[in-house]
Amino acid sequence: KSENIDQAIVLGTSIGSKVATLIGLDRPDFCKAVIAVGGGNRPSDHYQSHIMGYQAGRETFHAQHLKSVLSSNYANSPLGQHFIQTMLERAAHLNMQGAGMARTVQAAHDRDLRPRLPDLRPPLLVLNGEFDNSLPRGKETATLVTGSTHHILEGCGHACCIEDPQTFNAHIFHFLHQHALFPSGRDHTDN
Repeated sequence: KSENIDQAIVLGTSIGSKVATLIGLDRPDFCKAVIAVGGGNRPSDHYQSHIMGYQAGRETFHAQHLKSVLSSNYANSPLGQHFIQTMLERAAHLNMQGAGMARTVQAAHDRDLRPRLPDLRPPLLVLNGEFDNSLPRGKETATLVTGSTHHILEGCGHACCIEDPQTFNAHIFHFLHQHALFPSGRDHTDN
């Protein structure tokens, strides 16, 4: 219990999708729902290349990694270029180290949630982009959790929440309405 919060809707993106799912598995009493953007559930081949890239140094690998999570159309657009540049500047400002980023990816790589996924009790929404390298794991996660909802955002990469926020938000609002998870007395629309 933190900040007097008894329950929460837990959302995680990319590596955070695995963390959100793990919280839902370990603390179903706390999670009203889990939203997994990317739907990570197990080790994957691309994690190893990310670990090695960040071990070589954030400065040399980070831009390449950021570009890989976006669809090629978005990555090459002015908005996509702005996103990449902003994230690079933020990492430099926060003095994020490649070794620490490599350890974060390694921690996600080492955990396989598939044996536990059928036991997930909170409602689950999985969101992936059409060109998301995590799409196979997102589909697998949704298949292993009874009653889950899975949506694929057309034309998007792994960062579907950045590339198409309107569709992303619409899916989340629909899911929250479907499970009566909006606070009572508040008006929420899908627009």
